[in-house]
Amino acid sequence: MRKYIKIIDILIITIFLILLKVPFTVAFFVAFIVFLGFYAFRVYDNENMINYNSNLIRNAIGTIIGYVGTLIFYFALENFINRYMLIYLFIFNTFALSLLHLIEYKIYTKHANIKKFLILGDSKGIENILSEIEKKTMNKIKFVDTEDYDNLLIVDPKIKRNGENVEYLPNLCEYYLKRIPIEVLSKFSEYYEVTLNNPLESPSKRIIDIIISVVLMILFSPFMLIISFFILIEDGLPIIFEQKRIGKDEKSFKMIKFRSLKEAKIDKNNPNGEIEKRVLKIGKFIRFTRLDESLQFINVLKGDMSIVGSRPEMEEFHLKMNGKIPFYSKRLKLKPGITGWAQINYKHTSTIKDYIKKTEYDLYYIKNRNLMLDLQIMLKTFETMIGMKGAR
Repeated sequence: MRKYIKIIDILIITIFLILLKVPFTVAFFVAFIVFLGFYAFRVYDNENMINYNSNLIRNAIGTIIGYVGTLIFYFALENFINRYMLIYLFIFNTFALSLLHLIEYKIYTKHANIKKFLILGDSKGIENILSEIEKKTMNKIKFVDTEDYDNLLIVDPKIKRNGENVEYLPNLCEYYLKRIPIEVLSKFSEYYEVTLNNPLESPSKRIIDIIISVVLMILFSPFMLIISFFILIEDGLPIIFEQKRIGKDEKSFKMIKFRSLKEAKIDKNNPNGEIEKRVLKIGKFIRFTRLDESLQFINVLKGDMSIVGSRPEMEEFHLKMNGKIPFYSKRLKLKPGITGWAQINYKHTSTIKDYIKKTEYDLYYIKNRNLMLDLQIMLKTFETMIGMKGAR
């Protein structure tokens, strides 16, 4: 459903701009940039499309982000676009497209076919996963135990079936949940041992990391100067905070960020106990927007980190989780990232249960990483930065 809605949105915005006497090529280009803003703010997620108010907010912010993107090319567009056209488009996108998305969602939920899967194998321990898949697909996938079924779902790798509509549980989980549940990892351990064991980082990713880091450091440099100034006048030196983190192949490195807390002795038995009382005034803002982590572009240039990857953990957390979470060490097969799949899909981790879920998202990225997924994560990081989803 979402694929067609994305195409329809681009066409509708293009037609709207053409009606405002914008040339087709310019209209299509602006429509595509605005679409990227929608995509960054998850306009097309099912849970957002069902709610008109959520659509209003996300369409509005997505359009603004799209406008920011067009500013990069303003020198080539200034003769074709003006503020009135941008205002009309903003109103149209916010109200008309939001209503259209709600209508499209209702049509889909009413008319889309239901797929019924007959489970082959022992489903004990994965009932919650099957229930989550049903919910994620708005009950367009159902798991049944009768003869009325369309497909077979294999939940045990020992079972082999040919010549029928067969689907394996790992594929279904990855496609709909966008993570690999630990229960599924354990059931299909031999398969995942192979697919997760030796991931290779493309040389092109390193080149992209360097280019993006240099460009963003230049763009963020005014903010960095302002942040440095406010930290200095409020609490003096140091401005930069260094912390030992665990990187690729379990090797440690010093991750840097802007200091957001007042200098104080830390209770090793309760390091988070007094954090809220120690937050600097500018610290609240830079922690909320994640601007405190902008210095990590230096870590990327040094080769300790990548733009996209699993977040590097503190040593004590790493040692604590390494022996308790199956496949945890596999997330360290690639360089850690400033942002990542877990960061845009899950909240801040503070318990073992949270760390397990975060690891599931990290392992999905390790297995399915590619340039398009990296670009998707970068785009959706904007949403995380203003606190609408994900976490620090």
